[in-house]
Amino acid sequence: MQLDHGRKWPDREAYQAHVGTLRAKSVGFIRPKSPNPRDYPLIDPKYFTDPADLPDMIAAVRLTREIFNQKAFDEYRGKEIIPGISRQSDQEIGNWIQDTCETVYHPSCSAKMGKEDDPLAVVDSECRVFGVENLRVVDASIMPSVASGTINTSIS
Repeated sequence: MQLDHGRKWPDREAYQAHVGTLRAKSVGFIRPKSPNPRDYPLIDPKYFTDPADLPDMIAAVRLTREIFNQKAFDEYRGKEIIPGISRQSDQEIGNWIQDTCETVYHPSCSAKMGKEDDPLAVVDSECRVFGVENLRVVDASIMPSVASGTINTSIS
């Protein structure tokens, strides 16, 4: 099943849960592909490179199944669509997670705020990019650590 993040009208009534590790230990990178600022950057999230992350996600899938199997859902529950009832072992669930896992809409912490003498810092306390005039970073990439909640907002 192709995941579309709600961009298409569903073909059935259903309910869902999204799970994620709020404090994943795996660390990826983002860096320029070339000196041309119009080139897309190289991005590698390096999902599951730390061995502690996958068991957390497998446990989250199992807990979600346990919740949805409660009596309160009996009259609403249909067959499980994804990951699918055929995926029961840790290996099967883990393989599905590794095949489908995404950052989705919450990337952050790729342009560290700090002092100019910090080799990892990208911006100062005013969000000005070191070494580049008239350029600021004004998004969640300057956050020092990943928030345990939604970092985006919408105004209606």
